[in-house]
Amino acid sequence: NIYRTYHFTYEFREGCIGICDNPISRLVSCPDPGTPFEAVNERFWMTYGYCRDLVSSIDAQPLYQCLGYWINEKGDMFTGIANERVGSERWYDKFRCMLTRQDQPQWFAKSLFAECARLYSPTDGPEKVIISPIIPEVPTPTCFFPDNFTGEWVNTANVNARTIINATHIHEISQV
Repeated sequence: NIYRTYHFTYEFREGCIGICDNPISRLVSCPDPGTPFEAVNERFWMTYGYCRDLVSSIDAQPLYQCLGYWINEKGDMFTGIANERVGSERWYDKFRCMLTRQDQPQWFAKSLFAECARLYSPTDGPEKVIISPIIPEVPTPTCFFPDNFTGEWVNTANVNARTIINATHIHEISQV
């Protein structure tokens, strides 16, 4: 499960040119308001920033839906994903496979087509991605919650997290 906002770098093996590290490249996985509990952490956006010095970089924003995963005997985790922004008539563009490891979740390889055979390790595949968490900036408060809102609350969408509300901020501390 991927949950939060990350910056990522990416590299396409066929380009053999280099790693694209654009500051706007983001992987975002946050539940939409009103999302059913079973759909939490099953969708994520990837905003690819374009690197003009790299021929193989792209400017795109796919929305992926996780279809399922399996772990092989070596501990490699394969995940089937579908780009919700591509119609089913273009199935070759819609479906992908990702490979990561539970002990190395910041690296993953992604296929370019609907197959997993060319994913050899989280750092060896047609597309290599390295994610790093983005630490959110604390905004300056411009309003205040009523006193009866403050305290510790339960977030029913993430019961393993502590939600603490003070006069100006809502803090959710989740277990990773």
